[in-house]
Amino acid sequence: MTLIALEGLDFSGKTSALNQALPFLISSYPNIITTHEPGGTPLGEEIRHTLLTKGQSMSGSKKLELFEEARIDHVSQIIEPAIHNNKIVITDRYIGSTYAYQVGGDHVPVLRVNQGVEKLFATYPDARPSLTIYFKVSSEVRQRRLSMKDHDALDNYDDKFYQEVEHEYLKGIDKISDNVAIIDANQALPQVAQQLESVIREYLAGSGEYANN
Repeated sequence: MTLIALEGLDFSGKTSALNQALPFLISSYPNIITTHEPGGTPLGEEIRHTLLTKGQSMSGSKKLELFEEARIDHVSQIIEPAIHNNKIVITDRYIGSTYAYQVGGDHVPVLRVNQGVEKLFATYPDARPSLTIYFKVSSEVRQRRLSMKDHDALDNYDDKFYQEVEHEYLKGIDKISDNVAIIDANQALPQVAQQLESVIREYLAGSGEYANN
C-alpha cells in the first residue's frame, strides 16, 4: 500500500506544487489518485464549509471533533478503497495537520489527539501514511504569498500561531509516518514542484512501485 501525505503551513505551496507535478507523475504512475483534507467526500466538504464559516469562533476541541469526523469518512470512503484497489494515494493534508494545528495552534491536549489517531489506525490499518512530505517555508515567504492571494478562515491567523503550528509539525510528523521528507518551499513554484516530483519518484522506486516507462 502507498499513502503519501503532503503537509505544510498555509501558503507553503504544497497544493500548487502537487498540481504542477501531478501530470508528470501520472505519466509514469497512472494508478495515482489525489485527495485532500478537510474535504474529499460530500460529508468532508460540508464540514469544510462549516469550518470556513464558523471555525474562528469554535473551540479547539470542537474543531478537532469535526476534523476527526471528516477524516474517518475520508479514510473509509476514499483512502482505504483506493489502497485496496492498488492505487497510490496522495492526500493534500492529513494527520500531521491535526497535530500541528489542533495541538500547536489550538492547544488541544496531545493525548486527546493521540486517542483519535490510535482509534483510526486500529480501525483502518492502511490509514498510516507510508510517506509524509513537509513543505518548509519561511515566515517572510509565506507572508508574501499571503498578500498576493485570497485567503479564508482556515488560514487567517497571526505569526505566533504559525510558529506554534510549525513547532508541532517538526516535532510530530515522524511519529505518525514511516518515512518523512522535507522540501524547501521557499523556492519558486517550478523548483518546489520538481523537488516534490523527485521525492515521490525516489520513494516509489524504492518501495517497489514500478513506473510505466
